[in-house]
Amino acid sequence: MTDGEFFGELALLEKAPRISDIKAKTYCKIYALESDDFLNLTKELKRL
Repeated sequence: MTDGEFFGELALLEKAPRISDIKAKTYCKIYALESDDFLNLTKELKRL
């Protein structure tokens, strides 16, 4: 993966288990977004 890429989007959108694991080779910042939080956000921001 490179800068700006992401994973786990299918699990987020479909409330399904993740099917992949990622292991960082270097230092990186990780952000997590729970499915319910994502759905609430999309309700507030219709353009998403």
